[in-house]
Amino acid sequence: MKNIPRILFILLGLLALVVVFLTADFNFARSETNSQHNLTTIRQGYEIPTPTPIEQNLTVAVVGEGAFADKLREAILTELAASRLAPQGQWLATSDTNSQALHLVVRVDHTSSLWTPVYAQATVKATLGYASDHDLSWHGTLPISMETDHDAPLLWATGEFELSDSSRGLLSRPAYQRILAEKMAAEIVQSLNRLYTQGG
Repeated sequence: MKNIPRILFILLGLLALVVVFLTADFNFARSETNSQHNLTTIRQGYEIPTPTPIEQNLTVAVVGEGAFADKLREAILTELAASRLAPQGQWLATSDTNSQALHLVVRVDHTSSLWTPVYAQATVKATLGYASDHDLSWHGTLPISMETDHDAPLLWATGEFELSDSSRGLLSRPAYQRILAEKMAAEIVQSLNRLYTQGG
């Protein structure tokens, strides 16, 4: 009977640790990450268009359910704000792909993850669609046909991104989801930046 308070104290301590690892955001882990993507571009005109008018709000839709999609939405906004893609424009996030001002849509197609407090691994796949003229009505259709009434430069892009990661060390679950989202967001926005700085 004397051991009951001690056992109860240990159980409460373990429960507190579980809550911390499931809710707090901390990372003392080392990660090994591999990423790959393919990006197909369709252009109109001889010049590369300006990314978008800087005076308007620019909309990105991140489509997916769960905590990872929410963190990816935040991470993409952060990367876009620091990018060359209309740096003076205000990027807004939505989950509505029917937005009339949509410039970028990212759909989370697949997430597979194993998380423990000392080891985690995951694979994430996403599909991207981008249009410098904020017309993404073509996205998700094949074949893609660019039919416009003007000769202004246009740039459309569509592609797939895949991220594989393994991490070892003390790592909370929210921190791991954030790390994956930040790495995926950086890969996506850097690829779009290259379309304008390197032409592809």
